[in-house]
Amino acid sequence: MGALSDSYATVLADYLSQSEPWNLVNLAASARMLQESRLIVSQCPDVDAQLVVIHHGITEAIIRPVERSLRYLPARWRRMGWMDPRPYYSRAVHRRIAQKLESAIRWRVKVALIRSAGGYRLQTPDVYQTCLAALVEDLLTRTDGHILLPSHCGIDERFFPQSLSSLDEFSDANKSVAQQFSGTGRVRFVDVRTACAGSSAMLADGFHPSASGHQAIAIRLFHAYSALTQGPAA
Repeated sequence: MGALSDSYATVLADYLSQSEPWNLVNLAASARMLQESRLIVSQCPDVDAQLVVIHHGITEAIIRPVERSLRYLPARWRRMGWMDPRPYYSRAVHRRIAQKLESAIRWRVKVALIRSAGGYRLQTPDVYQTCLAALVEDLLTRTDGHILLPSHCGIDERFFPQSLSSLDEFSDANKSVAQQFSGTGRVRFVDVRTACAGSSAMLADGFHPSASGHQAIAIRLFHAYSALTQGPAA
């Protein structure tokens, strides 16, 4: 979101293609859950990948207001994620002012609701970890490629209260699954949290990486893949 052709998947493919041609298959989608990705992979008749990046544990981890606290809010705000701050704004002055005003109101209302009525997440780390392990095992069986499991990219708790510790739990699940399959020499956890440190690496919502953030993530993934395939010296 907000990176267009500068997404880390595209940048990573460009780095890899410097030595040999690579074909990028980007199955990413906004707010997709891990179970949906697992279903997509299971329905692929042929998986012949040199590298698979599974970047989940973010949508599942975000703390959201409980449903009962939303009953008096506008219907549009009650949709998943619609009380989060806008990641970017229109260049037209009159539209930008209106967007910033609504964004400032809705994320503050969301924060107040979470603090007063509590919050929830779409999945528990244990269920997530079990599903992720099953997906990784399936891919290891069906392909000779390597698998990278990145962490979350960081988040501004001013806009997303209580979500940072939750995201860390899911990143720990990613790390545990990587350790579970470490004996294969084909699976690695990649911590990209520090790669996106600093305001320039994130969009205005303090959640989605900017183009420079995507660039930093791609570099981390590139080095991790190189270490897996060529050894630490790479």
